[in-house]
Amino acid sequence: QKIEELKTKMEELLAIGGAKDSDAFKALYYSLRNEVSKLKNTINELTAKNKELMAENDKLKAEKEKVEEELGSEKTNNKILTNEKVELKKKVAIGEKLHTYDVIAEGIKVKRNGTEKVVTASKRVESIRVVFTIAKNELTKAGTKRLHLKVTDPNSQVLTDGGSNFEFEGKQIAYTSMDDVDYSNSKKDVVMYAKNFTSDKFLPGVYNIQIY
Repeated sequence: QKIEELKTKMEELLAIGGAKDSDAFKALYYSLRNEVSKLKNTINELTAKNKELMAENDKLKAEKEKVEEELGSEKTNNKILTNEKVELKKKVAIGEKLHTYDVIAEGIKVKRNGTEKVVTASKRVESIRVVFTIAKNELTKAGTKRLHLKVTDPNSQVLTDGGSNFEFEGKQIAYTSMDDVDYSNSKKDVVMYAKNFTSDKFLPGVYNIQIY
């Protein structure tokens, strides 16, 4: 605005003539040149400030990208840790499962004195005795463990009373007999029995034994 005022006055002096050698003209000229110099300095300062702001902006942008990258890396690490925890839980769950060995299934008949006698003829079998050992497992929690015995006859029919089921891995499974045993993390011998709920006689053939 100041420069425009000086230019206006110079134009007025030139218009009336003789302004070229006048003191007023010189004063206006030098004043105008001074204002122009000040304006140039101001422009240079603003240019420098603008460069400084741009540099600061680039710095902030770089820092923002770095933070976003670190956050992304952190999220990835958290996801990896979460997946590792899930896998670890799965492994622990597998490790906590009880395992059986030395499974022996025999047809038996109870004598008058109460003792059990092993019989091989299916028509003489009164029940199936299943003997097995639970392996030592220090990962599982000690205490009462509920066991389910599932026996399937030669016709692939489960020996069950028709209403005995338990849930295993999200499925309802029919079972033949159930027993609660006290487990103290060391190997334990267990005996369970299977009755024939549908007939007085056991069918001859191969029976499938499963323990849950």
